[in-house]
Amino acid sequence: MRTRSAARLIFVGVMVLLGYGLLFVKASVLMLLPDKRIEDQASGQFEASVKVQGRRGDLLDRDGVILASTVDLAELHVDPSVLSDAGKHRMATAMASALDLDATALERRLRVPGRQDVRLVKGLTPQQLSSLRESVAADEGLEAALFSRRDRKRVYPGAADAAALLGVVGRSGVGLAGLERVLEGQLR
Repeated sequence: MRTRSAARLIFVGVMVLLGYGLLFVKASVLMLLPDKRIEDQASGQFEASVKVQGRRGDLLDRDGVILASTVDLAELHVDPSVLSDAGKHRMATAMASALDLDATALERRLRVPGRQDVRLVKGLTPQQLSSLRESVAADEGLEAALFSRRDRKRVYPGAADAAALLGVVGRSGVGLAGLERVLEGQLR
């Protein structure tokens, strides 16, 4: 009886040692030998460049009055992948009443399979954004699905005064005409 249990013990011990040996060899290969696939993945995670665009400069007249400025706004988004079917219905109902949208159309957008980002509204001030977040604050599941992104808008306080001279800025933040285009390097 002892010889059988001793043989089983030796067999199990040898199998465990072989397993550890294979793990050691695999770890050594991963750490010591170059692997192009792993290098590409690591460089993508640690060395990727991200272009961060600063706030566009203000245009002032000679007395220091602002003719054109950039204001920070926000976009409100929802991630429907973290919501249940009932949660999508509650989110559509809550946001539709707060934003004056069609609840059924919004719920249809939230139910599209595989979607993780649905923009609800853009051009919100920080106060509007916080009030919309408070409208779903009672329901943790809904609050977790909401997120916001920064949005910038170019405003002209003088409205049409000197509009042809000032020009306009496109969606990408590049001056398209007038002083906005001529002074692109300085304003950017």
